[in-house]
Amino acid sequence: MVDKQLLPVLPLPPEEYNREYMESLVRTIELYFLQTEEPGNMRASTMAATKLPSTGGELRVGDIFEDGGALKIVRSGDVFSGTTVGTTAVGTVTISIS
Repeated sequence: MVDKQLLPVLPLPPEEYNREYMESLVRTIELYFLQTEEPGNMRASTMAATKLPSTGGELRVGDIFEDGGALKIVRSGDVFSGTTVGTTAVGTVTISIS
């Protein structure tokens, strides 16, 4: 069984300004935004995911990324170190050859 998410239908506008219409329109738009953020089921026979990030460092739990050809999901508690490069200098070295 496939769950289908019904998209909200915008109310038809009246000829003149109508407060009830505007309130209904605002509620419908708010519902749409809530539905776009609500996690839900997905079922598909094909999928193309392009421009996936190559690390999960900046992603949220549940987001996907590509790592060496493998599709991975960010889980709670995952740690991504990234790449760190640094240089430093401490004091001087003197070499004497006699």
